[in-house]
Amino acid sequence: MSKNLIQLEHVLSEELRIFSNILRLEREKSDAIIKKNGALMQKLSTEQEDYLYKIAPVESTRKKITDQYLKNNSESKLTLTDIAAIEGISESTLEEIGTLLKKTLDRIKTLQETNAKMITDNLEFFKKMIKGVKKSVSMETGYSRKGMENSKTINSFVLDKKI
Repeated sequence: MSKNLIQLEHVLSEELRIFSNILRLEREKSDAIIKKNGALMQKLSTEQEDYLYKIAPVESTRKKITDQYLKNNSESKLTLTDIAAIEGISESTLEEIGTLLKKTLDRIKTLQETNAKMITDNLEFFKKMIKGVKKSVSMETGYSRKGMENSKTINSFVLDKKI
């Protein structure tokens, strides 16, 4: 096994670890969305952002290693299977990690799409609720000239604001 292959396996393992944590956080965000827990959503998003910062240098290292394989071969694009073949190995940890990484990234993408849809649906629901409340609540001022409280109000100050 060459030094580049060992490094590439290590880098892909690190990417898998980071993206697995991002997937875990995305699942937790789903629960937070369902429970309408904005504080938890904020916490999870901040934690997820930290992982995204961690992945950039790892991906940069992976690109350097794969660029070396490209430089040493006349191919314009190489897959992990191609790299394993170049290294003369038939079944490799490299391909296994690559498959797991791809599955993890696909799960993250699907879950992010689902979460975005749930958030959009919640926002639409709240907009409809606010619109209904705006129609039924109003505010004229609070008291008549006689000092009596008015029972009906027009144009609520709180609910007239656009979100």
